[in-house]
Amino acid sequence: MTLDTVMERPDGETPPPRRDVLAQLTNSAALTQERLPMLNVVMDRLVRLLTTSIRQLTSRNVRIMVEAHEVRRFGDALADVAPHSMIAVVNSREWDNKFLITADAPMVYSCVDILLGGKQRGARLEEERSFTPIERRLSERLLRLVMQNLEKAFSPITEVEFSLERMETNAEFAAICRESNATISVALQVNFERVSGRITILLPYATIEPIRKLLLQMFMGEKFGRDPVWETHLKGEIKRTEMKVVGVLHEKLIPLSEVSKWRVGMTIPLNATTKTPARLVCNNKTLLRGEVGQSNGSIAIKVDTVASEKQEFLNDLVSN
Repeated sequence: MTLDTVMERPDGETPPPRRDVLAQLTNSAALTQERLPMLNVVMDRLVRLLTTSIRQLTSRNVRIMVEAHEVRRFGDALADVAPHSMIAVVNSREWDNKFLITADAPMVYSCVDILLGGKQRGARLEEERSFTPIERRLSERLLRLVMQNLEKAFSPITEVEFSLERMETNAEFAAICRESNATISVALQVNFERVSGRITILLPYATIEPIRKLLLQMFMGEKFGRDPVWETHLKGEIKRTEMKVVGVLHEKLIPLSEVSKWRVGMTIPLNATTKTPARLVCNNKTLLRGEVGQSNGSIAIKVDTVASEKQEFLNDLVSN
């Protein structure tokens, strides 16, 4: 079966050329990556935290939702950043890598208008121009707010600290990894009463590699599968559980033919001395080893070492 046969269409149309199909498969912007369930939880938590923070910052009603959450090549994701945007390069000391947070021009202008007490403009924005120092300062404050809330959103999974390294307005100067690297792009739509804007987070897979195993896990609820009340109860019950421990002073292999000759009153010699180590056994598992002695008129075992299953196996081989 050839590639053309596989891609035949039911309506009889001519399939695309082989080269075009291979080019689409190799150069596609969409990448197939493993699912990270906990990252979805982090982004949902970020939306809740950021909604409260922006509402407190602007004293206006705001609605935030995840507009897009996809895996792309870093070069394609960076190319789709609006040309007139503020870009924050964020560094993580714990992850030893960087990621980007961007705010497009409508988001910057809307935030500046609200913070400076101006009217919210519902009409088309003015033609593109360079950001003023005031707009840069206020947009930096907004992106710092997003960075801090993202740090809090990750806190139930892992402790991490983000720091703003620099601000850029040109996407070419914000390249932090190779263009072909897989990157998670999360676009947040921020809607005020009359205006709206977009905040985008670009997380390269290389950045979140240190916590990849944590993001792969499936947790339920804010406690992520852990119940402190149940853990405390379980620990208490385990500590109160009784277990039967048997002290084995010595063991000897005796043929069954000799055992059949045993009679009442016979003496069975053991090749044991006071230096022969004794064992404490529970459920046929050796737990501890020690020396035999006396304490207050009773036979006692002074524990010297913790038994090792590997060592027990070697001892059995030697004794046999």
